[in-house]
Amino acid sequence: MLSRPKNTFTLKQDPRETMVRSSSSSPKIIQRGVGLKCLPGEQVHEKSLRVRKRLHFKDGYHDVFGTLYCTSYRIAFRPDCFSSTQDSSQEVIFDSDNDISLPCADRILAVTNQSKVKVVTPSLSLKFVPEELLIYCRGFQLMHFHFSDNGLKTEAFSMTHTMAKNQQVISSQVQQEAMLRSLDKRETTTLMDYPTCLFESAADWENELERLGATAWRVTPINERCDTCTSLSKFFVVPSKLLDNDLKKSFAHFQQRRIPRWSWHHPGGSDLLRSAGIQTNTDPNKDDLR
Repeated sequence: MLSRPKNTFTLKQDPRETMVRSSSSSPKIIQRGVGLKCLPGEQVHEKSLRVRKRLHFKDGYHDVFGTLYCTSYRIAFRPDCFSSTQDSSQEVIFDSDNDISLPCADRILAVTNQSKVKVVTPSLSLKFVPEELLIYCRGFQLMHFHFSDNGLKTEAFSMTHTMAKNQQVISSQVQQEAMLRSLDKRETTTLMDYPTCLFESAADWENELERLGATAWRVTPINERCDTCTSLSKFFVVPSKLLDNDLKKSFAHFQQRRIPRWSWHHPGGSDLLRSAGIQTNTDPNKDDLR
């Protein structure tokens, strides 16, 4: 028997040829009305057909036709165009590119004739039928919608009013839930719930010194009125052997009068201090700097 050759090679296909074939066999885009899959308990309050969503780019914009929904939870847009290979049963319920939850909508602006702009609120009644809607989100996202050009329709007015009304309702519900959660946290507060210490009082620094075991340091109120150094806190930590009278003399030797002050203590005995640079006209060998 002939032995199998040891030297083999693999012929790889040119990636550019693969791209050409894949582009020629790309799925066609067909027109079809895609409905909205609702969340549990969600209800569609308003629906507007043939709405254009404007996508802004650096070199211009592009309009996508679709259906605009306003539900009890969100503002949703479903394009009319979709890929024929996409299974409709696998459609996502919430599309981050086309859906906005009502609590995330910061402002809703109604525009007509590119001159009249009005912030939409439930208590404010619009005196014109809007042609465009600008929805500014809290996450710095902008949703831009245009209604049909064949005359001003009442759908735009009712859609705008429903958005503002539902936004107010769900925002109040979110605030009530947040208040209830805060009350529950207060009732269930345990000893393991440590608040954030901002070190705004002398007691905060004293507790920190006691916690780290820094016995050679003390808290000074020399800057309590912020007149010694305006950029430092009212209380900070200095060596215990250093008197306040000597401490006042050392402020002038540091830039912006920011003297060395204690920040942290290592269990091994070393300490971490912070300070600004020494003034250029100061001679550490001549001046009494401790």
